[in-house]
Amino acid sequence: MEAREGGATLSPRISAFGLHPGYPTWEKEWRLLSPCRQEEGKGLMMEDPILRQASAMRDLFHAALSDERLEPLVWRYAGAYRAFFQQFASSERFTATFDDDLKIRVSLKDHIESMIYFHEMQEGDRGLIRFLKRKLRPGMSFLDVGANIGFYTLIAAKRVGQSGYVYSFEPVHDTYMLLEENIRLNALAVVTTYRIALSGSPGRATVYVPRHANKGMASIHCDMHAAADPEPVIVDTMDRIVQSSGINRADIVKIDVEGSELAVIEGSIDTLQKFRPLVACELSRENLSRAGCRSEDIVASMESLGYDRFGLSEQGDLVTHITIRDHENLVFVPKDSQWHVTAA
Repeated sequence: MEAREGGATLSPRISAFGLHPGYPTWEKEWRLLSPCRQEEGKGLMMEDPILRQASAMRDLFHAALSDERLEPLVWRYAGAYRAFFQQFASSERFTATFDDDLKIRVSLKDHIESMIYFHEMQEGDRGLIRFLKRKLRPGMSFLDVGANIGFYTLIAAKRVGQSGYVYSFEPVHDTYMLLEENIRLNALAVVTTYRIALSGSPGRATVYVPRHANKGMASIHCDMHAAADPEPVIVDTMDRIVQSSGINRADIVKIDVEGSELAVIEGSIDTLQKFRPLVACELSRENLSRAGCRSEDIVASMESLGYDRFGLSEQGDLVTHITIRDHENLVFVPKDSQWHVTAA
């Protein structure tokens, strides 16, 4: 029996890549789509059969994501494939390429890193990634608050060029070391990193690093339902860092800090009022509730600073935002800025 969606044929049998019975194959599309580039380290790929399968799957995903007809199929089935590789792949990191020529160290056992490898984006962030790629320009200054291993940092540094600046904030030690490694790997001299957590006031705090595959969920606000390791971190405000570092321009700010978004905004009021940057912010009701606030509080705070809020389509277009969902990325645009934006 075959299942069809949008003209694509799926065969529920043992796949061409030797995966578990019941995993989908896209045999027709595989023959039609041009193969994408392979990652670096071909010797490693040839030696490891799991990585050979991953490489073939990555090629298929990359090609499908360039076709609007096929992209929904990627997100329908990609999670099952990633789960397979998270279970059976080695934890050893290797160098992969994304965004044509950027290099990044990834492990297929890590939730975020596996999505970067297979899709060049996180599923829930695809609208934001596409939006930022279009908005970032040479000479701009980009602040990456909650930089993780540097995915957004690398994308921004490539686009702002030698005349621009990127400032990246990541408090978790091991994640910060990967961020630094990925910056060195791409020889990006325009990036300045800070191993601190931004918040509403300076001091010290404990960040809880989850033991599961998604280390990007590390947070100052402990999830009592997930095992985590505590790690002491230095906390500061964006306003203090901007002043002490002599930062004299901020065009775009991305904030993704697992529940501390409102605190970051409260510590950034002078910066937002002085530079009037565009602000992209993750809102998760679950994460924010652990910090004792709501998505509506962030919207109210940004609106009080003279910002309009917009949602994002999956293709990265601004959309008029009315209902606040449980988990989404919003873009805040200053009413008095030079940003020329239109919303669907």
